[in-house]
Amino acid sequence: MGKVDSFAVSGADFWYNVPHHHVRAIRHDLAQQVIPPGYLRSVGPGFTVFAVESFMDEMANLAGEDPAEFRLRMLDGKGKQAGSAPNSVGGASRLAHVLREVVARSGYGKKALPKNTAMGMACSFGQERTMPTWVACVAEVSVDPGSGVYQVKKLTLAADVEQ
Repeated sequence: MGKVDSFAVSGADFWYNVPHHHVRAIRHDLAQQVIPPGYLRSVGPGFTVFAVESFMDEMANLAGEDPAEFRLRMLDGKGKQAGSAPNSVGGASRLAHVLREVVARSGYGKKALPKNTAMGMACSFGQERTMPTWVACVAEVSVDPGSGVYQVKKLTLAADVEQ
């Protein structure tokens, strides 16, 4: 068995404080032949962060909580999630800050929306845990129930890229 592509697990070391968080990567030869992971044109954790953020939404839904509040509760900045010098000082607290900022600026959770319109949010971090970049986005999207055609009405973004 060969070496695991490091990009296949990049982003799995996220900033949420999740008890018993453990990442294990196993090379699957047939999957490597069918879908080589290196061909996705994105920063390393692009697809991993998508999976993590989607799962965070599922967990918030199961807990009956607002997705932003659910995330903020898990971005406590304690222990390993505090980050480390020289690049990621502040860690989870900085990600929580951009999430609070984008929620406030977008009206997420407070703004009355037209029928068939909703807001969704997500947050992410730089390519690697040591990269000093934290971002969050709220998307306001509408859908025509007859045709299924959707339209992105507004994107609100916040970023912290300082060291």
